[in-house]
Amino acid sequence: MEIGKPVMADLLRASPDCLERLSELLAKRKMETEGLLKEAVSHTQTARKEREYRDTFLHRLRTFFEL
Repeated sequence: MEIGKPVMADLLRASPDCLERLSELLAKRKMETEGLLKEAVSHTQTARKEREYRDTFLHRLRTFFEL
C-alpha cells in the first residue's frame, strides 16, 4: 500500500505537529547514519547539528508538499 503525495499533504496540513515530528525523526536518523551521535562531540555541537538538520528537513517537506 502506498500513501500518495496529495493524501500525505492533506494529513500534514491538518496536523502540522506531524510535520515537525517527521522532520525531527529524519534529522535524528541522518545524525545516526553519519555517526554523529556516537562520536565524542560536545552536546552543544550535537544539538546545533540536529537543529540544522531538522530545519532543513522541515523546509524540504514544506516545499515538497507545498505547505
